[in-house]
Amino acid sequence: MSEVQSSLKPYEFLTEDGEVKNKFKYKPGTPKQYRFDGRSGKFNLDGETDIGKKLTITPIAFRHFHDHLFGRKDKDGLNRVDEWFEVFFIDAKNCVSSVMFNNTSVGQIKKVADPLFYDDKTLLDVTLTITQEEKSGPSGKYFAAKFEAEEADRELVAIYRAYCNDFPVFRLDTLTKNAVYVETSDSYFLPDHLKSVMVSISDAPEMHQLPAFGYTDEPRDGAE
Repeated sequence: MSEVQSSLKPYEFLTEDGEVKNKFKYKPGTPKQYRFDGRSGKFNLDGETDIGKKLTITPIAFRHFHDHLFGRKDKDGLNRVDEWFEVFFIDAKNCVSSVMFNNTSVGQIKKVADPLFYDDKTLLDVTLTITQEEKSGPSGKYFAAKFEAEEADRELVAIYRAYCNDFPVFRLDTLTKNAVYVETSDSYFLPDHLKSVMVSISDAPEMHQLPAFGYTDEPRDGAE
C-alpha cells in the first residue's frame, strides 16, 4: 500500500491517475432535495421527478425543530409555525441529500427515534424504510410518512460520521433565526451566525403547545 493510499480518509478513493477523490457529491448548504408529498403519499425530487411510494435511507445528520417555513399560512392567513424533522442522507448516486417531514409525520419518526436512546443509539445508527399511511382530517384524506428501522451497516455508518466531521452538513434555505430547536444530531452543522440566536424548546415553553394546534400534514407534508 502506498503512502497516499494509507492516508486516505474513509470517504476518499484514489483514481487510476493517482488523484484523491471524494466518494460523495455535495455543495455545502445545498443538498439534493427529496420531498414527501402528503397529497399523493409519494416521494419526488425537487417537486418534479416522481420516485415512488418508498424511500430507504441511512441518516447522516438530522434536525428536529419548530419554525415558519415556505410561506405557510394558517386558516386565518397568519404565518404558520410547524413542527419539522429534517433528515440528511447519502442517496444511491452518492449525493448528500435531504428530506423533510412535518407535523403528523414527525410523530411517526419519533416513534422510531425515541426508543433508540435506551439502546445508546440514534437515527444515525439505523437504516430507515419510509412508506406512507392514509390519514383523515378536516380537509379530507392525506398521507403521513411511516417509518421502519433496522440496524445500519456499521462500516457505512463510520464512513458517514467521518465525512460529517470534515464537511458542514446543513440546508441553507431552511435555516432561520426564529427556529426553536428540539434536537439536532452532533453531525448537523449550524452556521456561527445562527448559534448566537439558537433557542431550544426548553427555553421557549410556549412552543410545547404547538402540537395542540391540530396541524396535520395536509395538504402537503414535507413537500417543500
